Amino acid sequence: MRLLVFVCCVIFLTLASIYFYSDEKYQAQTAAADPTMPRNDAPAHTLPLFPKVMVKTEVMERERVKNYVVVLLIQSDFKRLEELAEHYRTTKERTPSGLWYLTFFHAGVERYLGTIRSRPQTLPPGKRWVGSADEMHAEIINEWQAAFPDSPNPYLARVVMLRQQAWRIRGGSYADKVPEEAWRPFHEKLIAARDYLIKHREIAGQDPEWYRLRINTATELGEPTELVMDTLTQAIAAEPYHYQTYFAAARHFLPKWGGESEYITALANMAIESTAEKDGMSLYARIYWYVWGQSKDGPLIFHDPDVSWAKMTAGMDDILTNYPDNWNINNFLYFSCVAGDRKQAKKMLDQMVVEPIMSVWKETALLNGCKDFARGLDQETKPGSPS
Repeated sequence: MRLLVFVCCVIFLTLASIYFYSDEKYQAQTAAADPTMPRNDAPAHTLPLFPKVMVKTEVMERERVKNYVVVLLIQSDFKRLEELAEHYRTTKERTPSGLWYLTFFHAGVERYLGTIRSRPQTLPPGKRWVGSADEMHAEIINEWQAAFPDSPNPYLARVVMLRQQAWRIRGGSYADKVPEEAWRPFHEKLIAARDYLIKHREIAGQDPEWYRLRINTATELGEPTELVMDTLTQAIAAEPYHYQTYFAAARHFLPKWGGESEYITALANMAIESTAEKDGMSLYARIYWYVWGQSKDGPLIFHDPDVSWAKMTAGMDDILTNYPDNWNINNFLYFSCVAGDRKQAKKMLDQMVVEPIMSVWKETALLNGCKDFARGLDQETKPGSPS
């Protein structure tokens, strides 16, 4: 029953995200969103988008926050956006898996700015969208900044907008497939984003997201590793437990950006030193979890001699001590099977007391094979088969 409820909610969230941007029903959707909003006397972070009796899960919480931010931007409700971001920034509240809710606030802004549609208008049939999406986004950010000139949020949103424009120009192909004429405007947009970040650091730097964006622009512009490490050092001094900054640095060291695995190893060990007091070995596991997701050769990562599987398992255990969410358990079971650690896989499987998350496994055969490995069933000789 819980699986059915979960699937229905995920479908609802996906459809809702699409529905927010549908041209015919934009106005109706905006109006319909009002009953789901907190009342004027309720704090914005309460987000009553689901029944209170529902158990929070990582996947649902991520979507809940991102979609809520999208709704607030559609409605130009900058006051509630500010309340929400300030709450997440000051409390450092974490999701069930242990990530900052602030991360998904910013991801919601990115989701909104990622739409290529313009502002909806009441027009004759056949033409319901007018103007430029970039112009609409710039206008929204201008309004946000005018309403809250001392807030880091609209400044960071403008940088996100510029980076998204840059990547739309470049496209997602490998570098040798990018049209030659795209490189100059791509770099111009990124330079504009970087320069804006630097110029407005005093205000925008109040949020640790500033450091992530600065490192990402440095990576994309091919700026030196020394600059990235200096930025990371400053970020750690300001807020050592903001994981996204470490992930941005790990991205800089990925082979596709010209990096090497030993640099990621050094980063992971540095991260442990900065966060061990509260998180133990957690961040070692989180960094390689991130690298796993960014690499086309993900399964090979845990067989890399530069990666300590002992530190990885210690990190997974530390994470689950504080955040025993099913999302974490599913991913760690997967990693343990790929690494060939039957004992760790069995320990993870024993903790998976609810339905598996198939977005982790993609294929039922992969999940079943991992379960068999964890239970030692892969070693059994089936009746009638050769020994």
